[in-house]
Amino acid sequence: IGRRDLLDVVVTFNFTDNLSVTLNADVAKQEDAIAVGRDAEWSGIAAYVNWKFADQWRVAGRVEQFNDKDGYRTGVNTGTGGQTWSEGTVTLAYMPTANAEIRLEGRYDKSDVATAFNQPDGPADNNQYSMAVQALYKF
Repeated sequence: IGRRDLLDVVVTFNFTDNLSVTLNADVAKQEDAIAVGRDAEWSGIAAYVNWKFADQWRVAGRVEQFNDKDGYRTGVNTGTGGQTWSEGTVTLAYMPTANAEIRLEGRYDKSDVATAFNQPDGPADNNQYSMAVQALYKF
Protein backbone atom coordinates (compact mmCIF):
# COMPACT_ATOMS: atom_id res chain seq x y z
CA ILE A 1 0.00 0.00 0.00
CA GLY A 2 1.28 3.41 -0.94
CA ARG A 3 1.43 6.73 0.80
CA ARG A 4 -1.56 8.15 2.72
CA ASP A 5 -2.14 11.90 2.95
CA LEU A 6 -4.66 13.42 5.37
CA LEU A 7 -5.54 17.05 5.99
CA ASP A 8 -7.53 17.50 9.21
CA VAL A 9 -8.73 20.98 10.18
CA VAL A 10 -10.43 21.61 13.53
CA VAL A 11 -11.74 25.00 14.69
CA THR A 12 -13.38 25.51 18.09
CA PHE A 13 -15.35 28.57 19.16
CA ASN A 14 -15.81 28.99 22.92
CA PHE A 15 -18.73 31.42 23.11
CA THR A 16 -18.96 31.17 26.90
CA ASP A 17 -17.52 28.89 29.59
CA ASN A 18 -20.61 26.73 29.08
CA LEU A 19 -21.12 26.82 25.29
CA SER A 20 -18.74 25.76 22.53
CA VAL A 21 -19.03 24.89 18.85
CA THR A 22 -16.45 22.85 16.94
CA LEU A 23 -16.13 22.47 13.18
CA ASN A 24 -14.01 19.69 11.69
CA ALA A 25 -13.11 18.96 8.04
CA ASP A 26 -10.99 16.13 6.62
CA VAL A 27 -9.69 15.35 3.14
CA ALA A 28 -7.63 12.22 2.49
CA LYS A 29 -6.06 10.11 -0.22
CA GLN A 30 -4.51 6.64 -0.12
CA GLU A 31 -2.19 5.73 -3.00
CA ASP A 32 -2.58 2.28 -4.58
CA ALA A 33 -5.52 1.48 -2.28
CA ILE A 34 -7.80 -0.15 -4.82
CA ALA A 35 -5.11 -1.45 -7.17
CA VAL A 36 -1.61 -0.45 -8.17
CA GLY A 37 -1.96 2.99 -9.70
CA ARG A 38 -5.56 3.37 -8.47
CA ASP A 39 -5.94 5.63 -5.44
CA ALA A 40 -8.82 6.02 -2.99
CA GLU A 41 -10.13 9.37 -1.76
CA TRP A 42 -12.47 10.33 1.06
CA SER A 43 -13.58 13.47 2.90
CA GLY A 44 -15.77 14.49 5.79
CA ILE A 45 -17.20 17.46 7.61
CA ALA A 46 -18.65 17.66 11.11
CA ALA A 47 -20.11 20.20 13.53
CA TYR A 48 -20.34 19.76 17.30
CA VAL A 49 -22.21 21.81 19.90
CA ASN A 50 -21.49 21.33 23.60
CA TRP A 51 -23.57 23.06 26.29
CA LYS A 52 -22.91 22.71 30.01
CA PHE A 53 -26.30 23.53 31.52
CA ALA A 54 -25.46 22.74 35.17
CA ASP A 55 -22.28 22.17 37.19
CA GLN A 56 -22.20 18.42 36.57
CA TRP A 57 -24.39 18.13 33.44
CA ARG A 58 -23.89 18.82 29.75
CA VAL A 59 -25.61 18.01 26.48
CA ALA A 60 -23.82 17.71 23.15
CA GLY A 61 -24.93 17.32 19.57
CA ARG A 62 -23.00 16.31 16.49
CA VAL A 63 -23.84 16.13 12.78
CA GLU A 64 -21.45 14.91 10.14
CA GLN A 65 -21.21 13.79 6.58
CA PHE A 66 -18.57 11.39 5.30
CA ASN A 67 -17.98 10.90 1.57
CA ASP A 68 -16.20 7.60 0.96
CA LYS A 69 -15.93 8.16 -2.78
CA ASP A 70 -14.32 4.79 -3.50
CA GLY A 71 -15.70 2.68 -0.63
CA TYR A 72 -12.20 2.21 0.77
CA ARG A 73 -12.83 3.42 4.35
CA THR A 74 -16.31 1.97 4.92
CA GLY A 75 -15.92 -1.18 2.84
CA VAL A 76 -19.07 -0.40 0.83
CA ASN A 77 -18.56 -0.11 -2.91
CA THR A 78 -21.50 -0.27 -5.29
CA GLY A 79 -19.36 -0.99 -8.33
CA THR A 80 -19.81 2.58 -9.54
CA GLY A 81 -18.43 4.19 -6.39
CA GLY A 82 -18.57 4.23 -2.63
CA GLN A 83 -21.09 5.86 -0.34
CA THR A 84 -21.94 9.08 1.42
CA TRP A 85 -22.76 8.56 5.06
CA SER A 86 -24.55 11.12 7.26
CA GLU A 87 -25.07 10.89 11.00
CA GLY A 88 -26.48 12.76 13.95
CA THR A 89 -25.72 12.13 17.60
CA VAL A 90 -27.13 13.53 20.85
CA THR A 91 -25.29 12.96 24.14
CA LEU A 92 -26.36 13.64 27.72
CA ALA A 93 -23.40 13.57 30.12
CA TYR A 94 -23.14 13.61 33.91
CA MET A 95 -19.85 14.21 35.77
CA PRO A 96 -20.11 12.94 39.37
CA THR A 97 -16.46 13.96 39.91
CA ALA A 98 -13.91 15.97 37.94
CA ASN A 99 -12.35 12.73 36.63
CA ALA A 100 -15.45 10.66 35.88
CA GLU A 101 -18.17 11.03 33.27
CA ILE A 102 -21.26 8.93 32.51
CA ARG A 103 -22.87 9.37 29.09
CA LEU A 104 -26.13 8.35 27.44
CA GLU A 105 -25.91 8.65 23.67
CA GLY A 106 -28.32 8.21 20.78
CA ARG A 107 -27.15 8.07 17.18
CA TYR A 108 -28.76 7.88 13.73
CA ASP A 109 -26.78 6.92 10.61
CA LYS A 110 -27.95 7.09 7.00
CA SER A 111 -26.24 6.07 3.77
CA ASP A 112 -27.05 6.77 0.15
CA VAL A 113 -26.49 3.04 -0.45
CA ALA A 114 -29.65 0.98 0.16
CA THR A 115 -27.84 -1.99 1.77
CA ALA A 116 -25.08 -0.26 3.76
CA PHE A 117 -26.10 -1.47 7.24
CA ASN A 118 -26.70 -5.09 8.21
CA GLN A 119 -29.79 -5.47 10.40
CA PRO A 120 -30.02 -8.14 13.13
CA ASP A 121 -33.69 -8.90 12.39
CA GLY A 122 -34.01 -8.51 8.65
CA PRO A 123 -32.44 -7.43 5.37
CA ALA A 124 -29.75 -4.76 5.13
CA ASP A 125 -30.99 -1.16 5.11
CA ASN A 126 -29.75 2.35 4.36
CA ASN A 127 -30.06 3.56 7.98
CA GLN A 128 -29.54 2.48 11.55
CA TYR A 129 -30.18 3.72 15.08
CA SER A 130 -27.96 3.00 18.07
CA MET A 131 -27.91 3.80 21.78
CA ALA A 132 -24.92 3.67 24.12
CA VAL A 133 -24.19 4.07 27.79
CA GLN A 134 -20.58 5.00 28.48
CA ALA A 135 -18.53 5.39 31.65
CA LEU A 136 -15.24 7.26 31.36
CA TYR A 137 -12.48 7.87 33.86
CA LYS A 138 -9.96 10.63 33.06
CA PHE A 139 -6.47 10.37 34.56
